Amino acid sequence: VIIYFFFLMIRRPPRSTQSRSSAASDVYKRQGKKFYLYTGRGPSSDSMHIAHLIPFIFTKYLQDAFDVPVVIQLTDDEKYFHKGDFTIEDYQKYGRENAKDILAVGFNPEKTFIFLDTEYIGHMYKNVCIFQKHLTFNQVRGIFGVTDSDNCGKIAYPAIQAAPSFSNSFPHIFGNRTDVLCLIPQGIDQDPYFRMTRDVAVRIKYQKPACIHSKFIPSIKGFATKMSASDPNSAIFLTDSQKDIEKKIKKFAYSGGGATLEEHREKGANLEVDVSFIYLGSFWKMMFCMKILNRNMVRVKCLQMMSRNSVLVLSLIHISEPTRLLSISYAVFCLKKKK
Repeated sequence: VIIYFFFLMIRRPPRSTQSRSSAASDVYKRQGKKFYLYTGRGPSSDSMHIAHLIPFIFTKYLQDAFDVPVVIQLTDDEKYFHKGDFTIEDYQKYGRENAKDILAVGFNPEKTFIFLDTEYIGHMYKNVCIFQKHLTFNQVRGIFGVTDSDNCGKIAYPAIQAAPSFSNSFPHIFGNRTDVLCLIPQGIDQDPYFRMTRDVAVRIKYQKPACIHSKFIPSIKGFATKMSASDPNSAIFLTDSQKDIEKKIKKFAYSGGGATLEEHREKGANLEVDVSFIYLGSFWKMMFCMKILNRNMVRVKCLQMMSRNSVLVLSLIHISEPTRLLSISYAVFCLKKKK
C-alpha cells in the first residue's frame, strides 16, 4: 500500500507578520468582504525547484479556503534588469515555462490570472506612474541598495512589483475599484518591496496590501547553501525525473545523523538540520505522522521506523501533471509499507 502525502503544513507566522496579514481575513470574517491574492515568480530559468513551490501551494490553499481571485506576476523584466545574462525574449520564454509549473499546483482556472510584465504593463502603467511619483531615488537606494552605476530599469522596477497590489491594476477583474483588499503570500526575501508598497499606499490613498510570509526550506546540501539553478545538485527541480530526485537525496542530502553508527545510536539524529526530515515537515500533511517520526527517527537502526511486524521506509515518488508539456517530478515523499 502506498499512501501519498503532498500538502504544505501551515506554520504560525511571526507576530509582526500576523498583524499585517490579518487585515484581509478579519474583514472577510466580520463583513464577508472579499479580497484577492497576489504572488509572483521571477523567471530566471525554464524550470522551478521545490522551494519556489511553497508560496504557490500556500496561495492555492488560501484560494480554496476563501474562494477568491489570484493574480500571479511573472517578472521577466526584473530578471532582465538584474541578471541580463540572456535576451528579454529568453526571460519571456522562461516565464511561459514557469507558468506551466505554477498551473500544475492546481489553481482555479476561472479565478486565476497569470501575466508577464512585458505583456501586461500597459494595463498597470497608470498605477506604476502614480507610485513612481511618490518614491524617491534615495528611498529606492536605501531599501534595495541600487547605485549610481546601475541601469535605470533596476531603479524604476520596484513600482512595477508594487502595482499589482492595487485592484484597479486589473480592470478586467475589478473594474476601476480601488477598495478591494490584497493579501500577498510571499517569501521573506520579498518583504522590502511590500513594506515600501504599504508606506506609499497611504500617501496615494490606496488600500494597503497585507502580507503573509512562507518559510524557507534549505537546499539539499543544508542551510549553508541555497537552492540554485547554477548548482543542479543543490535543488530538486520540477523537471527532474524520479531517478534524478532519488540520486540527489541519497547522494547529496545533508544528514543530521551521527558521524558513525555508534554515535548515532548513542546520541540520535539532529532533526533540525536533517534536510530529508525538513522536507517532510514542509510538504507532509499528516501532523500525527510527524510526531511518530520525531519519536522514532532519532535512535532507530539504519533510520528505519519499526511498526509492529512491518518496516516503514521513506522513499520518493513521481507525479506527472497533464498541465505541463513535460512530466513534472515533484519531490513528494511517501510511506511505502513493506511486508
